[in-house]
Amino acid sequence: MFGHEADTARSLGWERASDAKHIQVAAENGWILVTHDRKNFEALQDAWLLWQPTAPGHPHRGIFCCQALPADELAVAINGLVGAGTTVENEMYEWRRGSGWTRYTPNV
Repeated sequence: MFGHEADTARSLGWERASDAKHIQVAAENGWILVTHDRKNFEALQDAWLLWQPTAPGHPHRGIFCCQALPADELAVAINGLVGAGTTVENEMYEWRRGSGWTRYTPNV
């Protein structure tokens, strides 16, 4: 939908991989990571931003935390954010029905 590809941790065989591994592989492949696990990814986002000065040139393409939504509704929400030209590189956003996207404010 909207010309984007999507995979799940399950389809890639990563159900047991750590959250840190998920963000590492997503960053290495230039993928936006979509998760329901906001709390754990807040800590990873904070760490990523702290470590960026020591690893320049290794950004992540974005972390999107979303409530469990039907795939088509999730695709519309994500397309609305990226299609608006919003900067998502090295950023984390949360989607909530009724209020839309909110940028995560790092604790660093």
